[in-house]
Amino acid sequence: MDEIFGKENFRNEIVVKRGAPKSGLISQFKDFRAMTIAYDNLYWYSKNENTRFSGFYKEAPEIKKKSGFWADFQKGEAYDRPTMRYEILGISIDNGQWKWSKERAYKAVENYLEYLEISKETGESLEEYWERTGR
Repeated sequence: MDEIFGKENFRNEIVVKRGAPKSGLISQFKDFRAMTIAYDNLYWYSKNENTRFSGFYKEAPEIKKKSGFWADFQKGEAYDRPTMRYEILGISIDNGQWKWSKERAYKAVENYLEYLEISKETGESLEEYWERTGR
């Protein structure tokens, strides 16, 4: 890269974590030939030394923009803290655990219900509400 872009134009190495699974088939074996690659290395070069990096932005899919959603709120059976099992939104779990404490989860539901009421008047998506309110 230095030969192509010039060593003086190297700005930084950016390491980006991939969404690699925490466990899977590989966890079942004592020995294995290769490990999953869990990150990417990006090499940032620019001709202008005053160039600034503003981060990555990924546009949310339309389905997620239109309404709120709960994703990956339950940790798997490998996690087993009975104090982190409680009823929320009419759902109870017998094994594993929720990711958040009961208080935090109930506050998130309360905030979401508040958003639903406000959005009836404003007509804004959850993403628009987040951007406007910073919440």
